Amino acid sequence: MFENVPVLPTAGHLQVLRTPLRVWVNLSKVYPDSATNENHPQGVDLRATVPGLLKMWDRTTTGKRLAWVAFTIGSAATRSRVGQWVLADAIRPREGDTTKYDCEDFPAMPVLWRRGGTD
Repeated sequence: MFENVPVLPTAGHLQVLRTPLRVWVNLSKVYPDSATNENHPQGVDLRATVPGLLKMWDRTTTGKRLAWVAFTIGSAATRSRVGQWVLADAIRPREGDTTKYDCEDFPAMPVLWRRGGTD
């Protein structure tokens, strides 16, 4: 589904996208939650599908694809911007959607640490 995406040179399996891709993030796949009969309408909705930006791809040790995605989650009272790795099956392209979402200005990227002062 993301086969024709321009990427920067890779380091191992890591692929950084030149231009982030607009995606939908299925929060129920990112944050699996055991269902109960309780209802808390003011709580954080982890069953929503929210807009996000795909910024990088990588692979797990077992070969599953991971996506680094920036997105916003929230409740009736709060919103939090998040940038994190998610399994690829939690996202899908946001095709034909021209609406601008505030998460698109969110520069969430992981920090690449140096080991022992060397590259």
